Amino acid sequence: MLIKTNIYHYLIITNLFFSIHSFSQTLPINTQFHFSDSTQSTIYLSTQYVTQSNSLSQSFINAVKSSNYLSSKVKDSNPYHNPFSALYEWLTEVNYYTQPDSLFGTEQLGIHARIAYHQLFQLSTQAELIKLLLYGNKPFAGKKIAFSQSQFHYHNYATTSLGFYKNYEFDRIKLKAIFDINIHIFKEIQTVNINNGNIFTSEDGDYIDVSLKGTYQSSRSYNPGLSFNMGLELTHTSSQTCFAFQTSQLGFVRLNSASNYARIDTTLHFQGIEIQNILTYPTLSSGLLSNDSLTKYYQSFIDTTFSYSRIPEIIHLSYSKTWKHFRWAKLSAGIIYFTGFKKQFPMFYIMESMKVKKHFVVATGVQFLGFGFIHPYFIGEYNKNQWSVIMYLSDPFSYIFSKYPANTSLNIGIKRKW
Repeated sequence: MLIKTNIYHYLIITNLFFSIHSFSQTLPINTQFHFSDSTQSTIYLSTQYVTQSNSLSQSFINAVKSSNYLSSKVKDSNPYHNPFSALYEWLTEVNYYTQPDSLFGTEQLGIHARIAYHQLFQLSTQAELIKLLLYGNKPFAGKKIAFSQSQFHYHNYATTSLGFYKNYEFDRIKLKAIFDINIHIFKEIQTVNINNGNIFTSEDGDYIDVSLKGTYQSSRSYNPGLSFNMGLELTHTSSQTCFAFQTSQLGFVRLNSASNYARIDTTLHFQGIEIQNILTYPTLSSGLLSNDSLTKYYQSFIDTTFSYSRIPEIIHLSYSKTWKHFRWAKLSAGIIYFTGFKKQFPMFYIMESMKVKKHFVVATGVQFLGFGFIHPYFIGEYNKNQWSVIMYLSDPFSYIFSKYPANTSLNIGIKRKW
């Protein structure tokens, strides 16, 4: 009973990686500190697109986008690192900052408002499981594939934020602080957490044993969520060194009573069946089970009830040094980390910016680990007459080397002060 790969695998993989479009600060951009030190008002509009993986090549992703057939050559182009990780996200947001002369009797206190729409897809598992889904289980006859601590998230939601920010000035020290409360409306949410899991194929391919323990939550109706953001930026004015800490989306979503929740702890034995597509449902050529009975078996674990789910929180620590140089502008480094994601490394980055012309600054840097591998990136910023245009782009290696892990990230922002 060897699993066959066919067109349905590719359709599912296409949906898995490209049918969802998510949240800021997975890129090395300090988005929470766009407000001014003075009583100016600021509006900042941006859109962001990110795909990151340590195990999918750009040639594989392009083939999935353009075709319903994946050749062995294309599948072999993937580097397949353990643990397998992938991130896909899209974010569109508008931020508004305003600081009156006095707010609630306090000077240098401002208001921040934000509206955003974003989607987030995250997958962490073992590379062997992905290979099984792509190649079938024939190469794994007589072997056990362990995929414990695997995780899948898909969030599709809108956010309205309201908060305050404050500028403090001390002797040679400037401090910026911001705090937001976020109200989320989740249009769709799916989470799968597999604490323990393995698949064993017999030597002759006559049967498959599956052991699975984990939880599943899903909802396609509107569900409320609540979280907060917090940020601190400390600048030493003499040395022009800056340390910043940001945390975003610390909170939860409440799935309503029409949502699905399952806690599964089971061992399954499949014998005398032919599985055409393990990602959806088996096509049975013979044996003891049928599609209806298997579906009924899985549905027996699922309850329709309300539950709670944690919103993935993002923590961002950064350091920067501004140079007193006619050409070199600033050195920056930092760490970005998603909490609540299993098998996930923090993302580290370092970059240097340079003044090209009076109104134009460019930066180049490299990010490594996180959801990807090692990826260079470029940032350009043009400032004139209270207007700023910012662009972030990575990664040329994904297009130059066919087996290089894919990382396509783009951020475009427009800022206006008055």
